[in-house]
Amino acid sequence: MAKWNKIMVLLVFQLLYYASICKFQTYNGLMIDYFENCPDRTLPNRVENQTIIQLSRDKIVVNADIEVTKITRKLPALIKIYKCPSRSGTDCETFLRVTQKDFCRIFTEKGQFWSAFYEKAVTPRVYCPIKKGRYMIRNGTIDLKMMLQSMPPVTDMQDYYWKFRTQLFTPDKEELFCVTSGGRLLKFRKN
Repeated sequence: MAKWNKIMVLLVFQLLYYASICKFQTYNGLMIDYFENCPDRTLPNRVENQTIIQLSRDKIVVNADIEVTKITRKLPALIKIYKCPSRSGTDCETFLRVTQKDFCRIFTEKGQFWSAFYEKAVTPRVYCPIKKGRYMIRNGTIDLKMMLQSMPPVTDMQDYYWKFRTQLFTPDKEELFCVTSGGRLLKFRKN
């Protein structure tokens, strides 16, 4: 009987060891639920016909048309990320708030998680300053793993619903464009 107890202890130890290894064999992925114009505004520049396809755990593909009818030489931007208890949660807290003096220059910057998106998916090609017209995004791939690595670390990220809001303004603070999106972080087991 003592022999079986030792074997059981050894098996339990091995299972616990295996479970601890498996715990570290996971990574976060982001599942985007929506991407749309800010619902509480009617602005001169809008996104239309947008779709998001979850290509893999860490890549999404965006297709959309952006109608640009009003523009300025510089586009100050405000980007906010909210941490919410649920998708319908109204008691969200601001997780990250970033202001940029010129969104166009940041958007066209190389080596960012959005760079491939800008370089390969947007037609006509965007140059600064952005011109009026209709811009088409086709098969715009975003590397979510790279995006998550650029965010400040949070140990319990998958416990929250995340909402993103990007607003573009004139230098006089007139709002020209606003899009919002939301999603949740999921733990994926590595294959």
